[in-house]
Parts: sequence; C-alpha cells; structure tokens
Amino acid sequence: MENSFREVESVTWPRALEAILEILVKLAGLYMVYKFGSIMMDSVDASNTLFSILMLPALLILRDAHIILEPFTIRTQITDSEVTVTRGLLTRKSDRLSIKTLENIELVKTPLGRLNIGSWCSYGTLNLYAYGGTVVMPYLKNPKGIQTDIEAILKKITENN
Repeated sequence: MENSFREVESVTWPRALEAILEILVKLAGLYMVYKFGSIMMDSVDASNTLFSILMLPALLILRDAHIILEPFTIRTQITDSEVTVTRGLLTRKSDRLSIKTLENIELVKTPLGRLNIGSWCSYGTLNLYAYGGTVVMPYLKNPKGIQTDIEAILKKITENN
C-alpha cells in the first residue's frame, strides 16, 4: 500500500485572537467581582482582603496565557494509515494514531469557530478516539472535510482486511 502524505492546515491568528479574548473576559470577570465586593464591603481593609483573595485566580488565568501562542506551534499530518500531531514551543509533543484502531471522531467548535465569515472560516478541533488513547487535531480549517477524509481512509482499510 502506497503511503500518501498530507499536511493539514490549521487556523492560527483567529484562534490566537480568540484565546486573548478568553483571557480578557476572565480577567474582566475577576475585576467586576473585586469592584462589586469592594462596594458591598465598604471598607479599605475589606477591599485589600478581597484583592488578596482574587490575586491567585488572576495569576492562574495569566499562567495559561501560553494558549495564545499554541496555534502557531501545531503541525498535523495525515497518511493512508495514521494521523500525527506535533505541538509545542519549547517542549515538543508528538502524538501518533493508527487509523485502523480508530473508534470515534468528535468535532468540537468554539463559538467563534462556528462563524462562517472572513478569516474565521469555520475552524474546529477533531478528537480521535482509539484503543489506548486519544489524539487531538486542534484548530483545523475545514474540520468536517478532514473528518470525512479520515472516515474514508478507515473504510478503505477495513474493506482491505
């Protein structure tokens, strides 16, 4: 069986902008809790205590800011027998899944990924489930088409066996 190789295109800037928006909304929510709590408590000491309590969640939100750069580090490949996803800026992680062991494909779309306007171009993430693990194909352009391609490869493999 000849092994044809295909690089799958991912969305970068729209997903990075969406990640920035997610972080800003979370931080704005914390700020609103702080302001509302300060008004309710009506004391400088209470306001300082509230600030101290909300500092840890704010740091945890900022700790996950690396998701902004994640779309730029992803490389996804499909062959006639397997799917490979490589990701990571400093630490590289490579996941490989044999298509013949595939059990289920799940399509996940964020609210902005469901838009069909301009550069948002209807992107999504495919979660591939097989015996012994899962491979995530994130931020794909035309995920439904890729899902159809993978299902066709699986059908071809099962018909040959």
